Amino acid sequence: MSRIGRKPIPLPKGVVVKIEGNTVAVQGPKGKLDTQLPRGIRMEQQDGTLVAVRENETRCELLGYDVRLHKLLIFSLGGAIAGLAGSLFANWGAFVSPNVFSLTTTSQIIIWVIVGGLGTLVGPIIGCVVMQYLATELGTQQLANTSLIFGIIFLAFVLLVPRGIVPSLRVLRARLSAARARPAAQARHGA
Repeated sequence: MSRIGRKPIPLPKGVVVKIEGNTVAVQGPKGKLDTQLPRGIRMEQQDGTLVAVRENETRCELLGYDVRLHKLLIFSLGGAIAGLAGSLFANWGAFVSPNVFSLTTTSQIIIWVIVGGLGTLVGPIIGCVVMQYLATELGTQQLANTSLIFGIIFLAFVLLVPRGIVPSLRVLRARLSAARARPAAQARHGA
């Protein structure tokens, strides 16, 4: 049992929660989660269980992992992060209008992630900065409808650059470094 506030919270067997200052550490049988308020969240998964659950649930169940528990924990963590983001947004703006829940806002967030790159932390941030800059520039010039331009960009990235900016740049960098290494290796073997 771990005490947070006044009521004890039942924890699964083998899970330990330590709270020291502004750091919360959760240690489980399959991994460790450290949360430090100024630095953000770092997930250390020693055996890759979460990746395995994402890739093939049936295989993980057959190997004896409790897939439902892993999915529940990650879903709860995602919900907690979303709740924290929502509360910070409401605190920052001091008002939450119904426009926040519109289809336009939701589609913008999806476009940020797709433009920046799925599976990366910095990708959606880069996508957000690029797309918000573009929206600001288009809004000040009033040349075209911003939603139409966002739709065209979304289609272009889905069809032409499905990985997004950051993963595509990583692949390009790996190809360039391999191309640079190839002539040097051929010169060593040829001489």
